[in-house]
Amino acid sequence: MVEPVDPGEAPPTHKPIEVERRSYGEELALCQRYYQTLYAVQIANGYAHSTTAFRGLGNWRRDMRTTPTFDNNSGTLRLYGNGVFHTATSASLGNTGIVNAAGSGFTANQMYTLYSTNTAYLDAEL
Repeated sequence: MVEPVDPGEAPPTHKPIEVERRSYGEELALCQRYYQTLYAVQIANGYAHSTTAFRGLGNWRRDMRTTPTFDNNSGTLRLYGNGVFHTATSASLGNTGIVNAAGSGFTANQMYTLYSTNTAYLDAEL
């Protein structure tokens, strides 16, 4: 039942709710700070600074909000350089895109590209 309004009484005023409007691109960029999918592609380009260690810069869309966990989805990490593939035994990531990988048989100071043979995920959720 609707309450009658006294004609001498001012109607209640309602203030509109303030809503922050962002473009699709801006919203996507904010989301990508938390989670990104890398589809079986180059993960990083860099160099071997010894025969067992690689350091490179990640090929993801933007910096993550914090150091992400890296899920290679049971794929193999491979380093390619000087016409030869090497298998990486481990990899670690930083939130600004630095990638470190370990393996063996690298040529020190040689440029390499780090690949994943499967879809990989970067997760920097809260």
